[in-house]
Amino acid sequence: MAALSVAHEAVRRHTEVIERSAAAHDRFTELIGAGGGVTDLTTALVGLVGGWAVLTDAVGTRRSAHGIPPGEPVEAGAVDPLADTPLARTARASGRLTVEDMRYAVPVRAGHHHLGTLVGAASQLDDADWRIVERAAAVSALVLLFERDTEAARQRRVSDLVTDLLAGVLPSAEASRILRKEGLDPAVPVCVVAMRATAAPVSALVLAAAVAVGRSGIVGEAGRTAVALVAEADPSAAAARLAARLRSFGEVTAAGVGPVAGMDGIPDAFGEARRTLDAMLALDRRGESAAADDLGFAGLVVGSAPDIAAYVERVIGPVIDYDRERGAELVKTLEAYFAAGGSAARASEPLHVHVNTVVQRMSRVGRLLGADWDEPERALEVQLALRLRRLLPARPRTRPSG
Repeated sequence: MAALSVAHEAVRRHTEVIERSAAAHDRFTELIGAGGGVTDLTTALVGLVGGWAVLTDAVGTRRSAHGIPPGEPVEAGAVDPLADTPLARTARASGRLTVEDMRYAVPVRAGHHHLGTLVGAASQLDDADWRIVERAAAVSALVLLFERDTEAARQRRVSDLVTDLLAGVLPSAEASRILRKEGLDPAVPVCVVAMRATAAPVSALVLAAAVAVGRSGIVGEAGRTAVALVAEADPSAAAARLAARLRSFGEVTAAGVGPVAGMDGIPDAFGEARRTLDAMLALDRRGESAAADDLGFAGLVVGSAPDIAAYVERVIGPVIDYDRERGAELVKTLEAYFAAGGSAARASEPLHVHVNTVVQRMSRVGRLLGADWDEPERALEVQLALRLRRLLPARPRTRPSG
C-alpha cells in the first residue's frame, strides 16, 4: 500500500506540473493573441514564478524586464550585461534552460535561429516553474521571430535606400523625403560606420546592426561591407558602440567617419570609412573599432581630407607647446636625436650642447609624450609628425617673461 500511495502521489505531482505549465502557456498565448508583446510576457512570467525576468535580443539589447534585476539600471534598447553572464552564455551554448542558485537563463530560439535570451530569478524553481520558464521562452521566440520578419521586410527597403545614398544617385530632396518617412531627421548630421564580421555573412550582420541602431539610424550593405548611418557626433564612439552590440558575431571590425551634414557628403564619407576599414584589417586590427584619426599615420592615407595640423598636434603637440611657451628647443633636439640614430652623444654635436643636456631634454620629452614614446610604433609616428610639421605655417614663438 505504501508503494501504491507513493506512486499515486508521483502521478498527482506530475499532473499538477503539466496542468500548471499548460495553464501558463495558455496565459502567454492569450496575451499575444490580444495584441500583447514581450513586455506583457515577462510581466506574466514574474507573476507566475516570482522574482524578476529580463528578455534580451540576439545582440544582447534589453527588450523587456519586470521586477528588480540586479546591477545598474538598464534602459530598454540598451545593451544588457545580464545577456553576457556565465549563466546566460552556458544556456546559449547548451541550447536549453540552465539554473543556478534560483537564477535561470534559457535561449530564445526558433529552429536554428538564435533570437535572444531570457534570464531571471524566481522565489522557487520546481519542475512546474522550469516548464513555465521554458514556455515563456518559446512564446517569446514567436514574438521576436514575427518582429524579425517584419523588420527584415523593412530592412530590405531601407537597404536599397542606403545603397542609393552611398552611391550618390538620389537627389537630396528625394533622399530627405525618404529619410523622414523612416523616422530620421535629414538635418541631423550622421556618422557613417562600415563593418565586417569574420564569422557571419554580410546579410546577417546587416539585420543585426539594424536591430542595434534601432530608430537612430539605417543600415545597408555595399559588397561585403555592412554600412550604418547613425545620428552620432563622434565617429569613433559610434563605431565602438556598434561593434560592442554585435560581439555575438565574433570579430566585428568597425570603422567610423563623420559627422556628415547633408546627403551630398555621404558617398565621400563612405569611401573614407571603407578605406579605414581596409586599413584596419591590413594592420591586423580585426575585431576593433576606430575612426581614421585613431589609426595614426595610416589615418592620413585613408582620410579623404587629411588634417595634417591635427595629426601633428595629436602626436607631438605637448612638445611644440612646451617650446613655444618656454623658449626651449625640444623639437630641434628630437630631430637631432632621430637623425643620430637614437644616440644622445652624436645628437649633442650638431646641437652644440653637452650630452647631458640632450639626455635631460629627452627625459623632458618622455614626460610630455609618455614613457612609451620611443617604442618602435610610437617613434615612427613622432618622426612622421616632425617631418610633416615642416609643411605647416610657423606658429608664434613666445619667450618666457621675466
